[in-house]
Amino acid sequence: VVRAFMRLLTSGELLNNIGASLQRIFYANCAALLLGVPLGLAMGLYKPVERLCDGLLSLFRPIPPLAWVPLSILWLGIGTLSVVFITFLAAFFAVLVNTIAGAQAVDKQLVRAAQSLGAGQRRLMLRVILPSVAPAIFTGFRVAIGVSWMSIVAAELIAAPSGLGYMIMYYREVLRTDAIIVGMLTIGVIGLAMDFATRWLERR
Repeated sequence: VVRAFMRLLTSGELLNNIGASLQRIFYANCAALLLGVPLGLAMGLYKPVERLCDGLLSLFRPIPPLAWVPLSILWLGIGTLSVVFITFLAAFFAVLVNTIAGAQAVDKQLVRAAQSLGAGQRRLMLRVILPSVAPAIFTGFRVAIGVSWMSIVAAELIAAPSGLGYMIMYYREVLRTDAIIVGMLTIGVIGLAMDFATRWLERR
């Protein structure tokens, strides 16, 4: 395994596949945060929005992201877009559900106190609600990173010509167990590093 790691590292194959997977996870999680946080805040704070969206989202949430692979290949082809779409679906619901829970748990006394001191909607959102919901958002983001790796590897096994999942599948076909283990350990180490980075950012 060590020899395979050195060979893949010096040839540049490992770094190229790491870069491809990280790029897709970055795009998917940015999209998940940009859509999941505002929608989660709206659903958690405003009952009409929750009633409007909850049924539709509850219909799609139980569907595994990998069940979308055939449609994503038909719609988006084999490559980055398909993998990002599948990974986004996994990350989006993790961010959304945690943001909703955080918004619903905001201390109403803090909100009333800020309103009584003259805070408008913008200041109320920035100074009271977002700081209260931030821990839940970070929790959702950490969960999203974990499920992103699970979904992206499975998606790359089927729908991508690069990435760590593709590398694992390729070396499975040529019966190179050592290279497969290198790919698996690489995913574990990168996932651990991303989790530590997210915890550090949350503390800051």
